[in-house]
Amino acid sequence: MQQDFYQDDYPTTEQDVKDAQAGEVFEKGDYRGQVIKIDGRVDDKRKEYPLYEHSYSHFQVKLFLDNGRTPAFFFDATPLKLKWESGQPIEEYVNWTKLVEAVNGQGKAANEVLDAVSGAMLVLSLGVRPGGVSKKSGKPYDEKNTIKKVQVFQQAE
Repeated sequence: MQQDFYQDDYPTTEQDVKDAQAGEVFEKGDYRGQVIKIDGRVDDKRKEYPLYEHSYSHFQVKLFLDNGRTPAFFFDATPLKLKWESGQPIEEYVNWTKLVEAVNGQGKAANEVLDAVSGAMLVLSLGVRPGGVSKKSGKPYDEKNTIKKVQVFQQAE
């Protein structure tokens, strides 16, 4: 799977870097974008999290906003059916199921789904989860975007 084939065509601007590092939270709504990078990672930091010591994919999507800006949006997904103690699936698995549905990847191997998503033009329906304090750990967490739906309107050739 070639994951960086758009790297030269879509350089990340200084503003994109500032936006991403500032943890920009986008308003609730639909956003057009293109998957420009997928990295494989292993969670080795969050011992209390069900994804700890498991692999996942980290996606970078270049968004195309109506005002001409093209900030980066990042999210994670995993095909591993991991759940919280409550039985609720973790966000990364839910994101994965939305990608699978978007590319009609039900029953396909994870690498086939990643190949179908890589370079694809998407519409991401984003929600906003407010910040707060974890009931379990007592640690604060920031407001962040959540993915409500993913649609593919053009797959990479």
